[in-house]
Amino acid sequence: MKSRKIFLAAALVIILAVTGFYCYVRPKYIVPVLMYHHIDEKGKISSLSVSAENFRRQMRFLSEHNYNVIPLAGLVQAKLEKKRLARNTVALTFDDGYEDNYLAAYPVLKKYNLPAVIFVIAGSVGEEGYLNYEQIKEMAASGVIDIGSHSLSGAYLPGRGARELEREIGLSKKTLEAELNNRIGFFCYPIGGFTSGIQEIVKRYGYSAACTTNRGKRQTYLNDDLFALKRIKIKDSANPFVFRAKLSGYYNFFRRVREPY
Repeated sequence: MKSRKIFLAAALVIILAVTGFYCYVRPKYIVPVLMYHHIDEKGKISSLSVSAENFRRQMRFLSEHNYNVIPLAGLVQAKLEKKRLARNTVALTFDDGYEDNYLAAYPVLKKYNLPAVIFVIAGSVGEEGYLNYEQIKEMAASGVIDIGSHSLSGAYLPGRGARELEREIGLSKKTLEAELNNRIGFFCYPIGGFTSGIQEIVKRYGYSAACTTNRGKRQTYLNDDLFALKRIKIKDSANPFVFRAKLSGYYNFFRRVREPY
């Protein structure tokens, strides 16, 4: 009898602990914004690349499990309107504007009708290994791909002079808009680094939002700052379990947050 009471008491404690943890964590949910760089078809896997095979598998998973993959613009608008999104919502982003984004990623995204934004280093367009404007225009016209700025040179911005920051942030936007005849609404801080002053320049040039990596203040893990949207890096080593965990909406709450600069 005594052992039964102990068992019931222990069970009650466990139930209360799990319920309390669930009630505490549930409001911490945020829409995950995934970050890719290279999509590699040649077997040259690095910390910035995901194999084409794994990428296809991941995108197929999103499609087959009916994830609500939305454009970054949709996420920003929902935040502005304080609109609650479904808990299977996710946004996709690519950094640097590598040519393999067109060759390996774009056909898969188009096949499954999964929107994404590619942050292009404006000064690298047309260089070897990078997208050219014909490829960028084709993707932008598809309705699947949005184009954002990843600065003019891809340089780490904190510590740069005022004139250089104006070029990296402002001229990159003007260059891309002139070439594409379309508004560039999003900026991405190279290597994720930013300061409050850099954020103000981004706002002044008319960007709607800006992405970082896992940089920012701990209390902003809910991604309420539209000019410091945290993202989740996807590595080739991410097995299906890890990929699902990063899609859960709670990954930002548990992971380490780095300083903005």
